Amino acid sequence: MIASASLADLTAADPGAAPLTAATIEQLAAGDRTFWLRLNATFRHNPRVLDNLLRRVHFARRRMQPPEMVAGIARYLAAGYALTTDVRYYNEFLWTAGTLFPAVADELRQQYRHALAGYGGYYPFPGVPRDVVAAFVRSQPPIPAEVSGSGKRLFLLGQPFRFTRLASRARRAGFHTSVDVFVVRRRGKGVRDRLKSSRAGLRVANLAKGVVRGYRIVDRALDDPDLGRWYQQQRADVAVQRIGEILRANLLAGFPLGVLNDHQAVLPWVRGWQSLEWSVLYGFPGGATVHLIDEGLDTGPIVRTWAYSPLSNETLADFGARILSRSDERFFDALALRVHGVALQPNPADAGLQHFEIHPQIMDEIAGPIMARYTADQSVRVHGESTRRSD
Repeated sequence: MIASASLADLTAADPGAAPLTAATIEQLAAGDRTFWLRLNATFRHNPRVLDNLLRRVHFARRRMQPPEMVAGIARYLAAGYALTTDVRYYNEFLWTAGTLFPAVADELRQQYRHALAGYGGYYPFPGVPRDVVAAFVRSQPPIPAEVSGSGKRLFLLGQPFRFTRLASRARRAGFHTSVDVFVVRRRGKGVRDRLKSSRAGLRVANLAKGVVRGYRIVDRALDDPDLGRWYQQQRADVAVQRIGEILRANLLAGFPLGVLNDHQAVLPWVRGWQSLEWSVLYGFPGGATVHLIDEGLDTGPIVRTWAYSPLSNETLADFGARILSRSDERFFDALALRVHGVALQPNPADAGLQHFEIHPQIMDEIAGPIMARYTADQSVRVHGESTRRSD
């Protein structure tokens, strides 16, 4: 039982144990000694096999679980962190079982502290030195000095009030621009969900933001199998999305130059949620990547990456807000690169890691002492920002 076990017990090895090719969350509650030895062998030899299980564990903690499941999940996360030093496992352990198994939590905390101390106050990203990421940012393609939409048909997908500046700028540059907002019907009971679920609600939401006209409401489901064909019939070229929903191949197929997304981190490494915060923890440049959307999570080909240096005494929240405020610029520059035919950059799925919500215990350190060190650290200051400001 994990309550009375040490990390040495939880990470026991058997040279004859064959690594798993997959594992399920149900096995964590019912697994025998052979299963756990094989799981540990997998962590030692090919931990990426277990990434999908980590994602399932993340979402499972939002639901009530029986005690045997909680114990199995805690054992999996503790062994995963002890054997890989991948901080995502420690983060999920804190969320799931940090107060239930204090002896194991203390041992993991010591390992976490040791890793920070041994890496200059940051946490090491598995297998990727910080200078590799900084070099990638410095290698980004130049942005064309002049931008002409050349009559390309651009579709801005999402709430119109989110596109006011970008739509105006794109039209002036010669893009035939349409702003499309979708009626998204869902079971949510919040005000935002209700506003998205009807044409009248969408109009009210945009009227409240001062947007009266200049957009169209698309009363088609995002999973409509003919949605991409519908955009093809309109001779669509490229799209920018701020929908906040998962987009599938049925829609993506409608845009020959792709659907662009702005991710708040340097891809391919930091994928998923709270990506700036994770980047600061790793000591990576704070930045953003515009990439094409595919059916993975932040795995589509990269158009360009930008990096931003923290200002003196800038808080983590202010740094994130400043990066987010430059999103329109990034999208416009990325559109210029697509129209000029600049080659896309690879975004290999096995190069990055999916990240999840950060536990408050780790977040307090990121926002406090780690951010203070990061702000003063010359090694995270790079020169990858766009020089063109919004008109």
